[in-house]
Amino acid sequence: MKELFLMNDYYQLCEELFLGWKEEDKKLKDDRLLGDIVDLTFPPEPYVILKQGDTPLFILNSTTSLKNMNNPKLNLKSKKYIEFARELGEQYVSLDYHSSFFTKTYNKIDLATDLGFNSVIDIATIPFFSKDLNQSKIINEIRTSYILFAYMNSLQIFLFDKSVLIPVQIESEEEINLEYIKKNDWLLFQLNLLEVSVDELKMSIIDKQNGRIRKTLFRAKNKYLLITSN
Repeated sequence: MKELFLMNDYYQLCEELFLGWKEEDKKLKDDRLLGDIVDLTFPPEPYVILKQGDTPLFILNSTTSLKNMNNPKLNLKSKKYIEFARELGEQYVSLDYHSSFFTKTYNKIDLATDLGFNSVIDIATIPFFSKDLNQSKIINEIRTSYILFAYMNSLQIFLFDKSVLIPVQIESEEEINLEYIKKNDWLLFQLNLLEVSVDELKMSIIDKQNGRIRKTLFRAKNKYLLITSN
């Protein structure tokens, strides 16, 4: 695997990461933090193309999913990552994946359309699957991981001028407001990745029921934060 820190292009880095996983590269195996927090049995999914177009909205998730793992037709060895990303996107929006892709709280493609975008790309903060992501460990030790730190640096540069939305689901008893954001270390970590401060966020209530806010969209220029209550 080539030196990830020398790659200025995010998509090129993702290809190299995918190739490194397929070839069981030593850099992946020797990365202690990476091995502690993710499951390297499964391929990296740094991004998934849900809908193609010329004005994309990137949806920043914490980690990847396993929806594709039950499909025996995926032949990963012969694919480049861009091909894999397109194939995953087609699966995720197909009828077979309808229940797992379209949540009760929002539809990604419809939301992007409402915001004026004609393309939707899922993008991962952590590009590998983790059953129970140790967020505090990542926040405190990210610089000790060659793979994750290189990926984060590339992702931050890539997303700098992109339109990005962070979706957040919270429990019904929690209040949706700026104070919630300020107390959520992982959300602050993601906002820092986008170079957005909490003070920049403007709040727009989308849904309010029985006097309680159920869905709110925060915005700072071309960066969005969607918080939905159960």
